[in-house]
Amino acid sequence: MAHGVVLMPLKGRLYAQWQTSAKDEDGRDTHVVYSVSDDGESWLPPILLAPTHPNGIRTSGGWWTDGETLVAARAPRLCLISAVPPRSSTQLIPQVPA
Repeated sequence: MAHGVVLMPLKGRLYAQWQTSAKDEDGRDTHVVYSVSDDGESWLPPILLAPTHPNGIRTSGGWWTDGETLVAARAPRLCLISAVPPRSSTQLIPQVPA
């Protein structure tokens, strides 16, 4: 189940972030994913942004952009989605395929 979908346009692409779990919103298996679309109809398969947490839950925190860099907000830190060069290898999420 998808919960809390947040959309963000950037450079002609649409990014979607949401939290998902098998049964209940905020269940123990909740994790956060995102996807990308060039047209708003066809989407890449979901890409893991935050895995299930063994001692709590993960929730989606939305997006921030300055028009060049897309940042996903999620606990416990911010994750760069597209940035050149990466600011921190521990915070970099793999680049979305072109």
